[in-house]
Amino acid sequence: MARINIEDDIESQPEYRLLLKAVSGNGDEALGKLVRFFRLSQDAYANGRPLTEKELDRHDLKVMIDSGWAIHIDGGFEGMGSKKHAAWLKQRVEAGRNGGL
Repeated sequence: MARINIEDDIESQPEYRLLLKAVSGNGDEALGKLVRFFRLSQDAYANGRPLTEKELDRHDLKVMIDSGWAIHIDGGFEGMGSKKHAAWLKQRVEAGRNGGL
């Protein structure tokens, strides 16, 4: 199971305020979208591929682009902080491909 850390001061982050505005101020929906997006972006990063706009749309997460959580990179998008926060998951995926953890 992946661990997702939501910082205590998330309400003060401009990206969160933009996301909250996009979902009509519904805090539960905003946090739900964050959790789903973090999970999706961690998996994509660990498997060495970017997220596509089509993939974000399929998961009802295109709002993450406009709110700044999805960072544009060559070939698509990645979650803000993916390189820092999903490195451990990438190591596990690579180790599994090599026959073990």
